[in-house]
Amino acid sequence: SGFLSHITAQGYRWRLRQFALLARSSDSIEFMGVIARQAGLPLAILAVAGLVMGVWKKRIILAFAALVALFGIHYAMYNIPDIDSHIFPALIGMGALAGFGIERIARLAGRSFRRGAMLVSICAFLILVPNLARIRPRADEWFAIDYAHAIQESARKACGDSCIVITGGHLSSFPLFYASLVEEGGLPVFDLTASDPSVLGGLKGTANIEAFIAEAAKVYGRSRLALLGPLPPRLLGSTPRIFGMVYVLDDPPGGCPSPLDFEMRGVGEDLREYSSRLLSGSYYLHIARWHALAGDTAGVRASVEQSLSAARDDVATHINAARIYLDAGMGQAAYLVALKAVEVDPEFFEAHDFLANLLTATGRIDEAIARYKLALNGNPAPAAVHVNLANAYSMKSDHTRALEHYRKAIDLDRLLVNAHIGMGLTLEASGKYDEALSSFRTAASVDSTSEIVYHAHAALLLRQGDAAGAMVILRRGLSVRPEAANLISDLGLTFLRQDRLDSAIVYLERSLTVDPSQLTARGNLAVALERSGLNARAIEEYRAYISLAPPGRLRDRAEEALRMLEQESD
Repeated sequence: SGFLSHITAQGYRWRLRQFALLARSSDSIEFMGVIARQAGLPLAILAVAGLVMGVWKKRIILAFAALVALFGIHYAMYNIPDIDSHIFPALIGMGALAGFGIERIARLAGRSFRRGAMLVSICAFLILVPNLARIRPRADEWFAIDYAHAIQESARKACGDSCIVITGGHLSSFPLFYASLVEEGGLPVFDLTASDPSVLGGLKGTANIEAFIAEAAKVYGRSRLALLGPLPPRLLGSTPRIFGMVYVLDDPPGGCPSPLDFEMRGVGEDLREYSSRLLSGSYYLHIARWHALAGDTAGVRASVEQSLSAARDDVATHINAARIYLDAGMGQAAYLVALKAVEVDPEFFEAHDFLANLLTATGRIDEAIARYKLALNGNPAPAAVHVNLANAYSMKSDHTRALEHYRKAIDLDRLLVNAHIGMGLTLEASGKYDEALSSFRTAASVDSTSEIVYHAHAALLLRQGDAAGAMVILRRGLSVRPEAANLISDLGLTFLRQDRLDSAIVYLERSLTVDPSQLTARGNLAVALERSGLNARAIEEYRAYISLAPPGRLRDRAEEALRMLEQESD
């Protein structure tokens, strides 16, 4: 069944248009225009002549005509942006029909060899010259190879000549593969979607880019890793930095050059091919991420607009642009681009899923649920959407429906860690503690490197008053992820709950050393310092916490504690 599903492209059934006679007829006429432009008018005329004049003489002509017609139907029914690249077999049919046309015209011209040869030469001239005249240098091909060279140069400068480039299927990896495999001295490339996992220690059964990068760091060392984005905000205990065209885990000596320092010939020009337009859009999105890390919102907006203009109506570029806006704290701009993505391709499930995530984050749960249901329509990999839908139902305290969708997600993909974690949290909220613990154990068996598994498991034990059990889980997690700031912070909280204040302070301070942005760790550190009688330091931490915390109950409590400490100090 898997083989048949693959060769019949079942995963792309959602791309098939609904049949509507007028619309599909219009698409078929458009297809004939594409064929005529690609073949050239003289060849197209000869093909029609071959069909009309020879169909009664040779039945094989019908086969070539049927080939062209079938691809016309394919063109009309299959909704993909680069559908023009699928017409090559139809051009073969056109060429064969044109050959029959030349033959029939030569027969009509007479049986003289000289006359027939002259006619064939004239036809060949009329076919070849117009097509040759249309050939011009491809600026976008220069852009692709310049992009690949810039990636290699960036990687070598940042990580040395023995580095490896890791990518999760980023578009720029395709020209990079070409440069790496064909040109002398190309860098090795590991692509999550195309490369053999045994290169990185045999890790299989997951599409988690974080896990693959962690494996690569063990095999090659983190200083030798050059990464192609987009990437999670934190990896292996550090925030990735953009170094030219790649990401690095640690700041190299001399700082990080801008992506704009590289010459890119052909970018943003009149790009004819779909893949070239997408690569151009990808380049501008990389520039936008550079501006986002620098806090330059005007630069982010300008680069995103260039990206959308270059890629034209590509829905995936819109989604990635919305993600960059979101990461840059430009929520309204992200929402507007996500809405545009749905308009560009109303049938693209990922656009509905992303928009639903934005709606969930702003508390519009009912609207989000409706969008998640649209994202399930025709989705070839719906497990992740079932998790998102289950999370939304959990936020409405509809535990029955939440568990239903978590189970569907797990049935579809047992290796989806978030589904096991979400199910555990929902089972806990339903009062089924033993089943919740079982879900967390399963999650740990699925991915023993995921810090969120240990965090959620320990948090459940802490809520049940089992501090000793929570400590066992956290130490197990830290043995796998020793620099996981959340787990270090959780261990500090566990010591705080046991009133072991000295140990709590040590671990909370350590977690803030790894990641100074952790609000929870900073608030717990302030509490631990206050209980230890270290009021001056507690005041300092409370002030730092209040300056960063959003309005709410926790900040109100911190402000009250700070007032009392300041009064005591006076």
